[in-house]
Amino acid sequence: MNPRAKIALMLLVSAALVWLVAAPNNLTLPDTVPAHLNFAGEIDRWGSKIEVLILPLVYTVGAAFAALALLDAPVLWTAIYLMGGLLLIVVVAGVYAA
Repeated sequence: MNPRAKIALMLLVSAALVWLVAAPNNLTLPDTVPAHLNFAGEIDRWGSKIEVLILPLVYTVGAAFAALALLDAPVLWTAIYLMGGLLLIVVVAGVYAA
């Protein structure tokens, strides 16, 4: 296995480990959790426990893209174009909705 493939595999394994820690712990959280603190350390926004899963999701997507880039996969460029097109649609829809 070449070094780039090893790094890609480590990225994907680390993403799986993040979910193995985040998902079970999310089940034990209360329905609302502190989502933001001000500079004084006081809670100024409460959020759903589902919001706790946003960071693991972002990490997983980033790790997947990085792994594909390391493997120089053509599917990466297809995904980038699709994501760019989707982002453009969302932006245009948001402009017209406003």
